[in-house]
Amino acid sequence: MDAWITILLLTAGAAGVVALIFYLRSGRWQAAVLRRQYKRKLNMPEDLAETVTEENLSRLRKRYPGRSDAWYLDKMLYELKRDR
Repeated sequence: MDAWITILLLTAGAAGVVALIFYLRSGRWQAAVLRRQYKRKLNMPEDLAETVTEENLSRLRKRYPGRSDAWYLDKMLYELKRDR
């Protein structure tokens, strides 16, 4: 019985590692980090910063279609740095 529990735990652990690898490679985590950085650099109240972020994302999505959210957010951070 202990062998089955060990096998079950090892299988669950391996599945968790695989899921983590797919999540990290998807780029969603990177977009979340860049979004937080951008909103923090705006130095605005949270709700206003979220509105400005979404407006800028929408503007860039129209201008440069087909890119990832991480790409748009990286460009927004670059533009913010450049304009200061």
